[in-house]
Amino acid sequence: MAKSTTNWDKLTEKERQFIIHYLTDCKFNGRSAAIKAGYSENSAASIASENLTKPKILKAINEKLDEYGLVPEKIRQVLYEMMNTSIDDFEPYILGDKTLKQLKADGVSMKAVQSAEISDKGKRSIKLADSHKTLELLIKLFNLIENKMTLDVKVEEKGYHELSDETQKKVIEELGGPENESGD
Repeated sequence: MAKSTTNWDKLTEKERQFIIHYLTDCKFNGRSAAIKAGYSENSAASIASENLTKPKILKAINEKLDEYGLVPEKIRQVLYEMMNTSIDDFEPYILGDKTLKQLKADGVSMKAVQSAEISDKGKRSIKLADSHKTLELLIKLFNLIENKMTLDVKVEEKGYHELSDETQKKVIEELGGPENESGD
């Protein structure tokens, strides 16, 4: 695991918690991450939007992704598999013809499986991840990566190592900033 090069200590505790929750249990939901980080529910959406435009936070998010081994290509591949998994892929399991282990051996992706059950009466059921939500995550990820790459280029071109708040705002305005829907 690579060590982050961002000065993690320069982030506030709430910013650090926001980043951790944003990348883990909140699944890229900025509003939820802000609430879990300790921000007020009333201001969580605007704080999340603000946090996701701060270069130091964007840089820390991308470094944490790298640190966690969540490289963009790996995340994209997993989300793409989840999004393209169909309940039809699991028909042999539901009908009782095959086990999940057998389906996996046949090449069926299990990444979208949220739960699988066999009732007392032997009826099989399976719950898959919502493909629309998975697509939303994929879009958020690519927006984050695209903004990070653009931001890195702008920062390197101008020679900034630490950006003032005013400069951060100018750079973000220049880049158009990450789009963030209300409630995220």
